Amino acid sequence: MSQPDALHRTSCGEVGESEGVRGVAASVVQVPDKVSDKVMHELLTLLHCQVQIDFRPYRRSMVVQRIERRIRLLNLQDVETYLQRCQASPLEVQSLGREILSGATQFFRDPDAFDHLASTVVPALIRKGVATGCIRIWVAGCATGEEAYSIAMLLREQSDGLASLPEVKIFATDVDPQALEVADRGLYAASHLAEVSQGRMEQFFYRHGDHYQVVRSLREMLIFAPHNLLEDPPLTKMDLIVCRHVLMSMDISFHAKILTPLQFALQPDGFLFLGQGESLGDLDHLFQALDAKWHLYRKVRHLPLTSPAWTPVERPVRPLRHDVTQAASHRLGWHQPWMGRTIEHLLATYGPPTLVVNDQLEILHIMGDVSPYMKKLSGVPSLSVLQLLHDDLCLPVRTVLQRLRPGV
Repeated sequence: MSQPDALHRTSCGEVGESEGVRGVAASVVQVPDKVSDKVMHELLTLLHCQVQIDFRPYRRSMVVQRIERRIRLLNLQDVETYLQRCQASPLEVQSLGREILSGATQFFRDPDAFDHLASTVVPALIRKGVATGCIRIWVAGCATGEEAYSIAMLLREQSDGLASLPEVKIFATDVDPQALEVADRGLYAASHLAEVSQGRMEQFFYRHGDHYQVVRSLREMLIFAPHNLLEDPPLTKMDLIVCRHVLMSMDISFHAKILTPLQFALQPDGFLFLGQGESLGDLDHLFQALDAKWHLYRKVRHLPLTSPAWTPVERPVRPLRHDVTQAASHRLGWHQPWMGRTIEHLLATYGPPTLVVNDQLEILHIMGDVSPYMKKLSGVPSLSVLQLLHDDLCLPVRTVLQRLRPGV
């Protein structure tokens, strides 16, 4: 999830990291909230429809700051005028969405935290990888990828000299598809590389015009894919989860809804790396603090997901255009029963196993034998293809489906 730079930038000016979240909260309180609940509801509804992201769980004060920034940029008089602009311009709604999702991220952000990670957690991951042959890492809320590549560099530096190299899989996910495109390209301006040492520049980057390109061998360690921590099922069997500066952009009432699936996704004794000013809240009994200052934890207890912690919030209803689809069906003859049976028989006989899904990734139709790809589930049935597929298939399938969406 691309995270706003809530810790550094507020409407009251600069706030140093040493002040922590309390300093940010105090400064935000001093800013009068000029956005009424009614206007906020209208803007969030427009955002949900246009950007396909529900921003209601985001911290209200941060969202208000981003709205006010757009108002100043457009030189508008008040938030009501801005609402009218958004109602008339889908492009402005898109711009507001990008504004909310935008935030400062960099390679090795908080260098001391990464130094501690490199000296304590990475050696443990390497030992585990040598024993099992695989290291699985999830960078949740990876934004434009700098942090994910930083983790990859640490792993590469400490594993290159091994006689037997473990397979390293780094799953880097975010809710913002545009940020993921930047991350997947791995092409950065020099200004983004201030915290990268000269040695790492020479080993992991090469010059590409006015930018620097991450080397192919490092990029191949990562899989970038869309994922919403509040709505999508978690990944599983992770040895390390990095989720930094995500919680601080969310309302505190949603923190447990993010952290519960994350702890579920960790292997026993797996590691969790949070951002400065973030905490485990009521889930602290599930973890051992390895470094309280840099929020580095080891999982010591497991909390099962007795019910889906990622149940999505209610989406706006979008009416189906039955008049158009039915007219087209009759014109092409698809309404005839024999036509449907013929097509299904041909696909089942000569085509591969097939799942037909809608834009909410719910299964509409199954053709052929899909059992080798699906979980054996019990209890309340689900139509979500991502909850029914085997865990190792969820991320690549989600990535492919995201790229098939119009406009992506």
